[in-house]
Amino acid sequence: MAWREVERVGIIGAGVAGLATAKTLLAHGLTCTIFERGDRLGGVWSDGYSNFGVQVQKELYEFPDWPLPSDAPNFTPGPIFQRYLEDYADFFHLRSHIRLRSLITKLTPRADGTTGWTFSVEQDGRTHEQDFDLAVIATGLYSDSPNLPASMGRRTSRVRSCTFRVSKPAHRLSASAWRLSAMARALPTSLWKLPRWPKQSTSSSATPIGRFRASSPASCRGNGAC
Repeated sequence: MAWREVERVGIIGAGVAGLATAKTLLAHGLTCTIFERGDRLGGVWSDGYSNFGVQVQKELYEFPDWPLPSDAPNFTPGPIFQRYLEDYADFFHLRSHIRLRSLITKLTPRADGTTGWTFSVEQDGRTHEQDFDLAVIATGLYSDSPNLPASMGRRTSRVRSCTFRVSKPAHRLSASAWRLSAMARALPTSLWKLPRWPKQSTSSSATPIGRFRASSPASCRGNGAC
């Protein structure tokens, strides 16, 4: 199908990429529907871990045609960036195109032979299908379930970084948890492990390729790895 023949576009994900894609395609006169499995737009920014935020200066992470507010701090805190995305959606009239709590369970070529895709949409316990000329997968890198190897017999809790909401014992954190480890060192625990597991490994006997072990917050600070 030539680009000039595309009329209806289905977009999976209402995060940064999905919103920007919809805004651009709508400006070109296309009809867009954005499917978001969560309760609100924003993707990873809508429900981030405790004290999360942008990890670069604000000028390096903003829409060119919708700058962050002038009073937004550098390394923009997550809640402020979420509000920024909400305002972006409102200004460019994107909300009416977003279908919240809509999980795409299957994406298949159209059965009638027409070029395009059939979306299987699960919403409120029911599944229906919609056809589109073009499919855009804007789910990002962090929307899927993480690889969590077995505990290898150790009695321990494991916390995915995106679910770290309040200060609580965090014996195992993901490889992206350097910021969380700085908070964890204030916790009353005698042992923390911050392994970096091989992404493809599913074996319970997998060996961490990076490990930090601290007997106390003081030794953690002395090591410098936190």
